[in-house]
Amino acid sequence: MSQDLQQNHKVARKYAAAVAASNEKIRFAVVLIGSVVRGTDTSRSDLDLLLVSDEKLSVPKHPPPFQIQTFTRERFLKRLHEGDDFTGWSVRFGRPLRGAQYWRSIVGPDPEAFWPDWQRKLGHAHQRLIRAAAILKTGDLSAAAEETLSTADHTARAILLKGHVFPLSRSEMPRQLERVRKLDLARTLERLSTDNESGPSLRDIQIYLKRILRDLDKRLYERTDRHYGEIERKKNLFEVAPAARPRISGYMRLLLKIVSLVSEEAKRQKIDLGGIEVRPAWSNEYEENSAVVLDVEVDIEAEHRFLFWESLGERLNSMTNSLSLRETFFLQENLSLIVSRSNGV
Repeated sequence: MSQDLQQNHKVARKYAAAVAASNEKIRFAVVLIGSVVRGTDTSRSDLDLLLVSDEKLSVPKHPPPFQIQTFTRERFLKRLHEGDDFTGWSVRFGRPLRGAQYWRSIVGPDPEAFWPDWQRKLGHAHQRLIRAAAILKTGDLSAAAEETLSTADHTARAILLKGHVFPLSRSEMPRQLERVRKLDLARTLERLSTDNESGPSLRDIQIYLKRILRDLDKRLYERTDRHYGEIERKKNLFEVAPAARPRISGYMRLLLKIVSLVSEEAKRQKIDLGGIEVRPAWSNEYEENSAVVLDVEVDIEAEHRFLFWESLGERLNSMTNSLSLRETFFLQENLSLIVSRSNGV
């Protein structure tokens, strides 16, 4: 074990002890996952930890470079049996730092028995591609490049899984793609991981990835295109006030995630959205001049608006486990969510 890996284990075990101190009566496992497990991490890599437990844990605050994923045992196993590749990767390569016996009871005698569903990755890739194209239109090249890289990552994983090759870390996948003769995609993945792309080059890459996704499964592509296209059309209701644009620089990807979440929750509750606007926070809402308000207009009465706001708040809180520390800070400190009345209600 390298010195860096030993240090990562030490830091992760210290955090695992903090989790244990906050959850004395709950069975759980803390598992080291991600590139650090296979020794392919870089200076930019996060320290990824998976927490699986019988019931919801009280999770201590985690400083960088931690990225924490939390699951109840029931939810983790459900995703594993549904063919989710994240859970499949975790049972194959994860290293339990605490609760090893509990983790073995989840993994079972043959961790390699679970093979992820490659078609699930196509849906994820298509969603990211639509989001990447929308962000590129805003001129936020950094966020657009990140989403395009995520699209290429999901696409590569789909191709490898379809070819019965288990995808490893992002840094290892170009070599895997070369072995199955997907040289162009291997170069694209490497290029997005290392270069600063221009707007036109990102657009070309997005067109290339779109063609791959369509060729992999045309019927599935058309079905997901209709689904995510409907979400994208709802985003036409989304507007950013000119005065708010400097305040959200670098956070458009996060805001589009939130808009998708709002649209999904409105559809689930059968609520008509009147519009979604990002505007600067008024002085009586925040003292800082960096804060913004996400104003969601709906066609429902006051009591139902409050319930809708509550449900959105819960879903936003659950997002933090999948966000970077920077995005989490913006979401918790600089973004205020309100649900207001549309005209005519």
